Amino acid sequence: KMAFPGYIAIIPVIGASLIIASNGNDWIASKYSKPIVFIGLISYPLYLWHWPVYSFYRSIFSGSPSTNELLILMILAFALAISTYYIIEKPLRHSVRKSTTSIILAITVFGTGIFGLVTYSMNGIKERNVNKSAGEYASVTNVYDYYKYGELLRGGICHSVLLKDAISNGCIKNSRNNIFIIGDSYAAALYNGLSSYIKNNNKKYVISQMTDGNAPPLFVSGKDDLQRDVSSINSDRIKEIGMV
Repeated sequence: KMAFPGYIAIIPVIGASLIIASNGNDWIASKYSKPIVFIGLISYPLYLWHWPVYSFYRSIFSGSPSTNELLILMILAFALAISTYYIIEKPLRHSVRKSTTSIILAITVFGTGIFGLVTYSMNGIKERNVNKSAGEYASVTNVYDYYKYGELLRGGICHSVLLKDAISNGCIKNSRNNIFIIGDSYAAALYNGLSSYIKNNNKKYVISQMTDGNAPPLFVSGKDDLQRDVSSINSDRIKEIGMV
């Protein structure tokens, strides 16, 4: 959580300075220089590989990797970097057939470009989870129906009904450990979240719902969805709470 670059950046700078100042003459340098030098040799292919490996993971699985998965991805990036160094980088560096090498590299780059162009023209790879989700959402014509908004509000049962109907439908509980939801559809949308929380955490509470469309819990002028006076609705709500 520390800002970078900042004071924390002085640590690797001091470490690098001490390594350079040692000039490789002490026993630590002689003992550990080869592994460090090897990491330096594969550092560039490692730099090139780590982002594609991470990005492909997110593209395929549509999420961030866990700690164990990150460790596996890091090992994979190291394996690819080492393979790249020995199979591609070293042979190319010491190749005597420069023209052949150039042709192979040009064909590889051209092929990669064609693959990218085809993928772009197809609007991505349709089999990816993220594209399946995008296609599903793109097909939605009515957001309220898709998310079953009326059911979430308990419309016609506890939401936008007469008070006597809400009572007969069991929307108002007779309990001292009572959470009252009163207000408009914004308040009604809280029911499912609160209900799930109480159930999953074994809380000994019940929920009573008295909500109506366009009827906020305020003594203001206006009509609800059933053309009832908002102030009168709120007066009835308060009376019912007092009776419980």
